[in-house]
Amino acid sequence: MDVNKGQTAKIKNDLVLSVVTDYLQILTNQDLVTAAKQQIDIANQTLTRSDISFKVGNQTLADISQSKAQVSTANFNLTTTQNQLDLSLLILKQYMEMDPYAPIEVERPDISKLTNIQTVYDANEVVRTALTVNPDIRLSEFQQKTYQQAIKIAKGSYYPTVSLYGGLASSYSDRLNQKVIGQTAITQQIGIVQATNQSVVTSFNQSIYGPYSAFSQIRDNFNQNIGLSIRIPIFNQFNTRTNVRKAELNLQNAQLSTQIAKNNLSKTIIQAVFDLQSAEKQYQSATQTFEANKDALNVTKQRYDVGLVNSWIIIPRLPTLINRKTI
Repeated sequence: MDVNKGQTAKIKNDLVLSVVTDYLQILTNQDLVTAAKQQIDIANQTLTRSDISFKVGNQTLADISQSKAQVSTANFNLTTTQNQLDLSLLILKQYMEMDPYAPIEVERPDISKLTNIQTVYDANEVVRTALTVNPDIRLSEFQQKTYQQAIKIAKGSYYPTVSLYGGLASSYSDRLNQKVIGQTAITQQIGIVQATNQSVVTSFNQSIYGPYSAFSQIRDNFNQNIGLSIRIPIFNQFNTRTNVRKAELNLQNAQLSTQIAKNNLSKTIIQAVFDLQSAEKQYQSATQTFEANKDALNVTKQRYDVGLVNSWIIIPRLPTLINRKTI
């Protein structure tokens, strides 16, 4: 029973993790689509400015070609990111058993309301907590307990078996609709004495029949029995010893599976904690880089507007997707 509950909990946990992971992937893809559209706007602005500068003789055909290539690249990036978004939405519909063509809108969380977000974790503490609640680990432990009981059951064949049995029975027949309820004495002449002309008679008892109901038959035919039997194992071709050794091997395999599951969970959690710490550092570095590039873009745009530079082109670079590991 515990194993079945553990398997059910594992399936639910896997489904929840899959849905959450795909939901986060959808949010990431939506951001990538938004960034790709912004890059298209910048590329079109660059192309427009390059065309104007070319007409007044400040740029060459190479600059125009470069700007057009920039627009094509931005459109290609938008197509790619849109396909990734559509695929992640389809996967979410499949998890939810929805019609693939049914419209769906994913609600984005309000990040401004998220306060006091913890980004520093003790990996060992997280591992200890996860080992007590993770369905995979609990399922492995339940299976291990099952094999421990299987060993005891297998060893039970070494000992004598005492059986106590008993039974109650009765019968009924629809052919037996009458029974003897009494007897009556009957006198019958069997001859005459010739010398005296005297009758010779004899007497006998004749049965009297009456109705025989079903309840009467069941009551009259009721019987019971009780007994005790003992079976002593002497030699059964080593079947019991073989079964015990098989059960012990199954227990060892279950113990190894449990330890492997714990090791994999620990590795995944520790890796996830390190990834979180690395992501936080990358976010801080990316924020600084963004601010610096933003200032550089504004300065370059101002210089371009006054004719100090011939062209300014923003090379689009979409963020790299990070493979998320689920715990």
